[in-house]
Amino acid sequence: MITVEEELMSAVSEGDKERVGQLLLEGVDPNVFPPMTDSTPLMEASRGGNFEIARLLLDNGANPNLANSENWTPLMAAANNGHLGTADTLLGRKADPDKQDDSGWSALMAAVFKRYNGVALRILTAGAKPHIQDKNKTNALLLAIKIHGTDTVVEALLDHMDPSYLDIQDSYGETALMYACKKKNLKLVKKILSMGANSTISNNVNIDHNVCIIIGNIPYRMEIQLLRLQMS
Repeated sequence: MITVEEELMSAVSEGDKERVGQLLLEGVDPNVFPPMTDSTPLMEASRGGNFEIARLLLDNGANPNLANSENWTPLMAAANNGHLGTADTLLGRKADPDKQDDSGWSALMAAVFKRYNGVALRILTAGAKPHIQDKNKTNALLLAIKIHGTDTVVEALLDHMDPSYLDIQDSYGETALMYACKKKNLKLVKKILSMGANSTISNNVNIDHNVCIIIGNIPYRMEIQLLRLQMS
């Protein structure tokens, strides 16, 4: 026999707002994990991007920070699927933008990785910390530079970055400056250097940001050297 919790989850999955409302009025707890699932109704609504149902669940006591067995949250589900409206709704109800799952992944990292720029920017404006690292020691800024090279998200991440965390190294020993150099983006290199990045740090194979010079063309090499002199 189907439980009322399963019925609520089914109504959420089908986008049946009226039925969801009825079940909530009958007292069904929106924070209960239905049998044989690892998701709450709010997680399901967030994954599907149904912000109206998400708001209805929140209005009836759904916890925006309740995580599953892998510490995955509704905000992570919304971010991972590019649902800006749902992410905005959750953040407006005090969803924690810095919560991390078992791998150390955050909602901001998920949005950056999937190139959902609007979602990433919204999470940033909610106070997410771009320096937080996962178990591979990467963070949102490192991900953004590797994936995007440079764009509004990279610029925004730098604007929100505490400079004291700018030299964080990932599991390869690479820093934001190293990745910017590899992308051969002089504007980004200059900005990172101007924020106080250490240009002498080496990665795990003892290569510092001079890898730019090794892989770059001659005009690029000369420009990088000039930048180093200017920032030193």
